[in-house]
Amino acid sequence: MQVTNAPLLATDWISQSLSRYPFGCLEQTTSKAWPLLYITNNTRGWSQVERTQHIAKAINHIGQMQLSNGAFSLWRGGNQPEPWLSMYAMEFLQEAKAKGYTVPAEMITQGMDYVENLDVNIMSVNAYAMFIRTKYGNADPGEARYLASLLMKQDKDFGVQSHVHLATTFGLLGDEERARETLSHTRTS
Repeated sequence: MQVTNAPLLATDWISQSLSRYPFGCLEQTTSKAWPLLYITNNTRGWSQVERTQHIAKAINHIGQMQLSNGAFSLWRGGNQPEPWLSMYAMEFLQEAKAKGYTVPAEMITQGMDYVENLDVNIMSVNAYAMFIRTKYGNADPGEARYLASLLMKQDKDFGVQSHVHLATTFGLLGDEERARETLSHTRTS
């Protein structure tokens, strides 16, 4: 398995297309801004100033969807947490911060508190949360192994994404054998 931070295909059309999404829900706001973290100054259609402004606007808008428990709602003014989308938004915010963009510390702190104290019984959300915790400094190898054991012994199909998040978690932990084993249990049909 190889991972790269450089796109292997032309991404100009992706960033331009996503920037025209007509709505401002959590998923679309995050999806519109995320590719801009990775395009270079040579990418057509986006100056550094435009990218910085667009990402800052997205971070601000995502912040308006954050609830008091650190989770995020689907829309600004909402009051229902969206667990999986909260993981998606937190990963974007952490990546933006790592790339040097300004993300309010309280937004990160509250969001990571939600991630670390997550109390849902949804494998895809728990696997994503474990990946985020591991990637951003609060790994729990025992809990990761427990989630993987549930993932592999259940007859239920938890989806490829759950396997990928946990396999990547094990890769970050340096446990390549468990990463391969987790991926080998992915259902392909």
